[in-house]
Amino acid sequence: MACILLFAACGAHRPVKNPFKGKSGNYITGATIRYQGLTALATVSQAEPSSCSFVLESPKHLAGMGYVFRQDDVDVNYKGMSFTFVRDFMPYSAVANITVQALSRVINDDELTVTAENDEHKIRGTVETGEFILTIDRDTGEIRKLLVPAQEIEIEFHNFRFLD
Repeated sequence: MACILLFAACGAHRPVKNPFKGKSGNYITGATIRYQGLTALATVSQAEPSSCSFVLESPKHLAGMGYVFRQDDVDVNYKGMSFTFVRDFMPYSAVANITVQALSRVINDDELTVTAENDEHKIRGTVETGEFILTIDRDTGEIRKLLVPAQEIEIEFHNFRFLD
């Protein structure tokens, strides 16, 4: 993993240590998702590099719907039924896909910028759908929030932890 390049502090730029250096990229977290006026709760986990799981806990009518993302497709499981689709088939699938892409970029990429604001680092990068901003606690390195303004996505993370 390459180091994240720069952040603003006291009017000057200086290198920032990548808070994810040495991490495998495998993680588990709870998430509150706000997407174009909708709100959902989910558990997101990546236990191996080749796939990532995203399971909705709410809204009630979608509770238990799960997605497993791989390189080219996504498995959707719901109430005993299972289907394989292209990644952007449904709105929540698109949100899950963007979340997985952004977290992967932050953990594994060096084409990002970091700014220091109050008690947070804001990491900016891009995914296929546009710019994202990931907010991290400066002291603990805990991932707090992901914003994708062009898609009206805001995700607050709860108990984010790496599995290494």
